[in-house]
Amino acid sequence: MSLLGAFLSVLLTPASAALAAAAGAESVVATLARGGRVSCRPVLPYYCENIHIGCAGRTTISAPPFTLAVEEDRVSLIYQARGSRTTSPVRAGRIAFADELSYAIVRLGPSADYVRINADGTYSFRLYLRGIGNMSYGSCR
Repeated sequence: MSLLGAFLSVLLTPASAALAAAAGAESVVATLARGGRVSCRPVLPYYCENIHIGCAGRTTISAPPFTLAVEEDRVSLIYQARGSRTTSPVRAGRIAFADELSYAIVRLGPSADYVRINADGTYSFRLYLRGIGNMSYGSCR
């Protein structure tokens, strides 16, 4: 993503959420708030050391598609391992919602790892390995 694209996505996120609400579509964050599930797909199949301006420092860490499922204030991150036909919860955590459901933060277990999901479905996933924060981004629906 270019610097301009990143800048515009930050500016347009609230507008996208407002348009979805005006069209009668439930936002991704609202789906999670009512105890639903969303499926998320990364833009790139791997994590980066920094995604604020493109992918700086491509890693060898796979970034698979995943599902977030919420039950009360607990959330499970579920993904299908490569070559597997089954899925299972691999991480559990807590979810906190911003005012007016503009975004949600998913904290995964006792680690510092987290996923931020905006109302329009865009997400960024921060995964800490050996003290280094690796990042993935994509969209959920």
